[in-house]
Amino acid sequence: MGKTVGRRSDEGAQNSLFLRRVVYTSPMSVTKSSLVIATAILLLCGTATAQPLQFDVTQGIAAGAPYPAAALEFEVVAGVPPEPVVPVEIVVLTLREVCVPPDPCTPVDFDLTATDTGGDVGLFGPEVNVGWATPPGDTIAPSGLSLDLLFEMDPHSAASPAPVMGINPCVIPSATGFDLQFETEIPGSGVAEHFAHFEVNSGQALDLSNIQVGALQGASFPLTFDLIPTGSVDPTEPLFTTTLSGTLGPSQAVPALTPAVLVALCFLLVASALVTIRELSRSGDLAS
Repeated sequence: MGKTVGRRSDEGAQNSLFLRRVVYTSPMSVTKSSLVIATAILLLCGTATAQPLQFDVTQGIAAGAPYPAAALEFEVVAGVPPEPVVPVEIVVLTLREVCVPPDPCTPVDFDLTATDTGGDVGLFGPEVNVGWATPPGDTIAPSGLSLDLLFEMDPHSAASPAPVMGINPCVIPSATGFDLQFETEIPGSGVAEHFAHFEVNSGQALDLSNIQVGALQGASFPLTFDLIPTGSVDPTEPLFTTTLSGTLGPSQAVPALTPAVLVALCFLLVASALVTIRELSRSGDLAS
């Protein structure tokens, strides 16, 4: 019995020595093994890249008062033809009011014109540009204007799933305007990241201020801001422009563990182990 115990103790010492060598004397093998694992993660989680959103203006002219004005509408898909495209949603932009503050705010006329970079109805482009202007002959009061908008995301078609709003929209001020970022979940397709860049046009001495995003209302949210003159304004030209763009990405960072994914994981883990053993063998650490 004593002999058996002694032999097991020797084996334990050898195993302990082997572990120490793996941990302390083989940094190169551990590094290469880690690289294999990192590559596996990148391959499995980084294959689903975001696709650019493509826009087609289906209703491109709106004017008020009275308000709310007729809505602008943009059909949105993801991907670039001739590759297969993914239906995403219909973006609806409604000008609910433009008025001269303070309260009670006095409504004034205002015009919106939207064009996409596709160039024609039925042709999609990566951006939509919305020009904001006063009617010819109108001027902006020294106190400025208050604008109230509504963004709505509708299903792409009667057979499409309804978009679901993601995190609360985020506003990032800039020197000449502001950026609005928001996302929608398209069930079965992914997450659409939207970017709306509001910028005062060159030559117009205006300031976009007091920007506020209202509470989410289903798949919609209001946006209000003030347009304040800071110098000379040319009312015959558009005052500012909104540019819409975005991407459609995967709904989750880590893919579902389907049988194919599990097989790939096993293969990569085995490859990682073989790299470690090979490096230990080359360095002599596998010697008894």
